[in-house]
Amino acid sequence: MGDRTNDSKPRWFMTVAVSLLLTIGTPVGSAAAHDGTNAPSIPPALPSSLPAAPLGSGGQGDDVVETKWGPLGAADRDFLAKVRLAGLWELPAGQQALQKSQNPKIQEAGKHLIDGHSALDDMVRNGGQALGVELPNQPNSDQLGWLKELTTTQGEEYERTFANRLRAAHGKVYGFAAQVRAGTRNELVRAMANQTMSTVFDHISQLEKTGLVDFQALPSPTVLGASATPSSDAPVDQPKPLQRTASQATPTADSGIGGAILFVVIIAVIGGLALLFLRWQRKKSPGLPQHRAETLESEPVSVRATSPARESVVRTHRSDERFKRFRQ
Repeated sequence: MGDRTNDSKPRWFMTVAVSLLLTIGTPVGSAAAHDGTNAPSIPPALPSSLPAAPLGSGGQGDDVVETKWGPLGAADRDFLAKVRLAGLWELPAGQQALQKSQNPKIQEAGKHLIDGHSALDDMVRNGGQALGVELPNQPNSDQLGWLKELTTTQGEEYERTFANRLRAAHGKVYGFAAQVRAGTRNELVRAMANQTMSTVFDHISQLEKTGLVDFQALPSPTVLGASATPSSDAPVDQPKPLQRTASQATPTADSGIGGAILFVVIIAVIGGLALLFLRWQRKKSPGLPQHRAETLESEPVSVRATSPARESVVRTHRSDERFKRFRQ
């Protein structure tokens, strides 16, 4: 038991030393981690400007009406009317395709036109009623002419006319819906523009899958107007950098040097304590504890004979015992 107690002293000392190092050294590591190289970047503030709305849309121009979904302008009302007009002739064109063509791709496109424009028509009629917008009930003259053209053609000529007429019409509706979606201030119109763009894009894809669309005949995309791109002379709002608080400020180089000095001091203190402990151990080592002498005495003579030092310790112990008995 005595040897185990003595062995536990250096273990106890090392445990305290390591704990002291970790406890005091933690702030040093934390300061080094904030040297700025590992600090997360701060995103710039977003510009507060909004994209310009189409002329006459909610929030701009004349005839703006306030609704519970936001302002409703002339472009918003025109958008609802155009979606309604598109369904008045494209839905019948899809129904006609199922009857006049045996081409599976034409029939598939016709099914998409029927399903998509049925849903869009219900949407804009309900939306128009909620917003107080009057919608057309008959196709315009151009649309009536396209329906007549499809009715009078047959076979491959019909299929080619069907694919190209409807592809060109859907491209126009998609572009206008995207313009309204980008700038309207009316929440309900924005939602209807989302649905319209999704449906029209599906129809464009189905018509192009027929392989009959003449892309050279489609109108070429135009360069955005000057109003869509800020000029070099126009003032541009620069994003303001996010200000750091005092707790987030990046430490300077002096703080890193101070942390290194503190770490060296801690190591020196622990080394000094270790030297003091070793000296204290050496002062106690010359004497043999009482229990160790008794243990050696109880060993067999054959074992003790092999070690003169052990025999000397046992004789000294016996003399001490006899001296104690004599004094008593």
